Amino acid sequence: MATEFINGQWRIPNDWNVDESNQNKISNYSMDFSGVDGNINLGAGSPFNFNNSDGDLPFSFSMWFNRGDETMVNASALFAKNGDSNTPPTQQYRVLYFSSKLRLMIAPQGTGSGESFIEQTNTWVPNANQWYHLVFTYDGGGGNTSASGLKMYIDKVEQTVSITQGSYDKMITTAAPLVIGSRSNDSFYSIGSFDLFSVFNYEL
Repeated sequence: MATEFINGQWRIPNDWNVDESNQNKISNYSMDFSGVDGNINLGAGSPFNFNNSDGDLPFSFSMWFNRGDETMVNASALFAKNGDSNTPPTQQYRVLYFSSKLRLMIAPQGTGSGESFIEQTNTWVPNANQWYHLVFTYDGGGGNTSASGLKMYIDKVEQTVSITQGSYDKMITTAAPLVIGSRSNDSFYSIGSFDLFSVFNYEL
């Protein structure tokens, strides 16, 4: 998993690569998940809460994904910041692979159901052993048109999506951590390899 971008290319930090044998090569390391019990917990700090007292704030998530030889797991989460319940107010945002489609969801303040989300119109079954660049963005608009501000891209191509607009004012804040490879409550694990997972506090 490359974490440094120096002189125009990704490289491995020296403390991971003591003899510096691979220091100046493009990183060939990634996070590999079995779909059974693996994930990475990034914590629940304020950098991952995209809202304030005035409303929502924009965000973008970028990552590379390769399912390897495994079959995609239905309802698995590529990443999520949500609590133990399947309904708001514990949900915040998440990306699921649901019924062979990617789904980007954000959840509102309050109780009951009301998530706004977009979902691919066409099914997407990634080819085995092929890397895909996935990007998910939100313009931070909030309100009753919040779902229209969500977008997703595969290999730089904006996806045609269906829009579901919930009863939405602004995004809830939860104490749940942002997790890569599953939902935050250690369930619905994803399979495959992840690389260059990046979070931005603006819309790409």
